Amino acid sequence: MSATLKLLICGGLVIAMSLLALWFGAVDDDSDPPLLVWAWNTPAKSLRQLMPEYAEAHPEARVRIDMLGSNMSRARFLLALSAGVGAPDVAMIEIQNVQQYASTGTLTDLTELAAPLQSSFPTAFWHNCVWQGRTYAIPWDMGPSGVFYKAELFSK
Repeated sequence: MSATLKLLICGGLVIAMSLLALWFGAVDDDSDPPLLVWAWNTPAKSLRQLMPEYAEAHPEARVRIDMLGSNMSRARFLLALSAGVGAPDVAMIEIQNVQQYASTGTLTDLTELAAPLQSSFPTAFWHNCVWQGRTYAIPWDMGPSGVFYKAELFSK
């Protein structure tokens, strides 16, 4: 029997025994599951950079950050909200989608918590976080956007 085949068999046995132990309750893990965060690449990387500082301030907290593609994040989050199961504890969402997600009735109303932060953002930007007069998101950044063009080409 080759070394590779032995390794595969041993690995398979370990996985099978672990699954059986979990199935029959031999493994007793009474700890709370980690706080689950979904984010696409840029916010996920930013959050991961903040984790050492957060862990130091909150040593009892366990956080898992799942990095999803932007399109995957939107589709998966809306599906989980609509189904009422499978949503993360925290989600980094694009601001233009907040009202769509809030309309499912499953997001946490952050109105009271977010109120002191509102004056830190332009009114038009903050408006995207509100649905039916209640706040469901807090902006985490805002980027510049605009149209740049060469006047001489535009006039042609």
